Amino acid sequence: MKILVLSCQTESLVTFRLDMMKAFVEAGCEVIAVGHDPSEKWKEFFGKVGILYRAVPVNRNGMNFFEDRRTLKAYKEILEEIRPDKVFAYQTKAVIYGGLAVKAYGKCGFYPLIAGLGYAFSGQGIKRAAARSYILSGYRKALKNADMVLFHNEDDWEALIKKGIVKRQQSIVVNGSGVDVELFKPCEKAEKKQNGATCFIMVARIIKDKGIIEYLEASRSLRKSGFDVKCKLVGGFDTNPSAMKQEDIESYVLEGSVAYLGESKNVAELLRENDVFVLPSYHEGRPKAVLEAMASGLAVITTDVPGCRDCIEKGANGILVEPRSSESLANAMKKLAAEPELVKTMGKASRRIAEEKYDVGIVNREIMEIMGLAK
Repeated sequence: MKILVLSCQTESLVTFRLDMMKAFVEAGCEVIAVGHDPSEKWKEFFGKVGILYRAVPVNRNGMNFFEDRRTLKAYKEILEEIRPDKVFAYQTKAVIYGGLAVKAYGKCGFYPLIAGLGYAFSGQGIKRAAARSYILSGYRKALKNADMVLFHNEDDWEALIKKGIVKRQQSIVVNGSGVDVELFKPCEKAEKKQNGATCFIMVARIIKDKGIIEYLEASRSLRKSGFDVKCKLVGGFDTNPSAMKQEDIESYVLEGSVAYLGESKNVAELLRENDVFVLPSYHEGRPKAVLEAMASGLAVITTDVPGCRDCIEKGANGILVEPRSSESLANAMKKLAAEPELVKTMGKASRRIAEEKYDVGIVNREIMEIMGLAK
């Protein structure tokens, strides 16, 4: 059984799909991962875990006809060469052009994942409207003959059903990408706080749509109000349409409202050093960053939007706040800063939910059953 896994971004294959692909390999499948980075850079890395790697040119954020046509052509060529039995695709362009390539090839199963509707569906404006039209048109063509379309949350699922892009019986919601509950686990030390301060952390790409500005403003509000807290920001700058620049966060860092730690290769260790995870995002599929924080035993503050709200059990493991509202976020942060015992209770609930619902082993087994790969 040959499985082709299509993504627009090679590092995403590692961050979000490596465990799934390993499960495919353990089930006796030949797995070929396809991303945008050159083969020389990743061939050895994937080869060590029994996965082949191929590169396909793709511009994940643009709408350039000639670039997209080149991507479609490359997908068609790979299908003809490898002749897979099943194709799993995620991220918008991989789903659209992978789906069109599979339709032309006509000899394999297609299992696309809509992790989240993303930037184009989270606000107004000409650019977002154009992107929204482009994506919906592409999905309508690419998903028509899919064997099963997977979603990360019911809001996005219902939205595409109502638009007639997918059929209810042809689609299903899964619990995100899952999380390695052995790697991401609570701190074993009896006391992890720094000088008694409540430690907040946000791990995300530095883009406006993740709610970076709201977090910076809320952290400034806590500092001015005299709360004994430490607010940290972890993540790299990006090419997303809502990307921010270093100078956008400098004033908050210089005044001491937020400590910017840059990108990190050891997020699991970083999370264990903190108390509360914050993600005031405008839209998500089912945010893996939140799942990792939950498995690490942190209380969570996130927005009441699709994907994010799915991670919170009301009154149990976190607080939902209004999207695009630094005031709502600041109030939630102040509440938890003032109630350390509530933070501990929520953290324990987060870990329980992660173990019961989001363990990557459980999620991968469900995906394999959907794809007919389970033994």
